[in-house]
Amino acid sequence: MDPVAPVERTYLAALLHQIDPALVVGHANRAIDNGRNVCEDLAQGKDHATVVKNAASRFGADASVDQAKAEKIVATIEASGICKP
Repeated sequence: MDPVAPVERTYLAALLHQIDPALVVGHANRAIDNGRNVCEDLAQGKDHATVVKNAASRFGADASVDQAKAEKIVATIEASGICKP
């Protein structure tokens, strides 16, 4: 996957921060990488449940991420336009 442009990095970090600041604060680079991994899961055509489970696992290393929060992360990333076809 191509590197995320600086403006997209800032946008994605801001979106994740709105969901939960703990997703980003102190580890923004990892949060961006986790977001890119969500994009990769989507591009690979993984089923929704798997994408959400993977997001919960990835982001859960830095914040408390339950099913609802993982769903919101995936939906936000999908709607953001960050993921390139």
